[in-house]
Amino acid sequence: MDKTSITMQILFEEEIFIRGMRLTSAGQSLSETRKKLLNHIREIVKTSDAPLMIATELAILQNDFDRYANSRAMESSLQSAINEMEV
Repeated sequence: MDKTSITMQILFEEEIFIRGMRLTSAGQSLSETRKKLLNHIREIVKTSDAPLMIATELAILQNDFDRYANSRAMESSLQSAINEMEV
């Protein structure tokens, strides 16, 4: 099997897992929480309060850093974004 086929197979397996997770109560709770966050962000944008929008984006970046920075490249990328937001 060539590398492209392997990639497609792995992505397919991931999609099956994601679809299955959406059917669980934890997956549904996560989906609802993400919807709440999206609606909250939309409300913040409507305020046109630039410092609040920046603070919100910084909080999201920090959360992503804490949760997803699992490699030096990812850590560096997120840290750069955080540093830019803090200026």
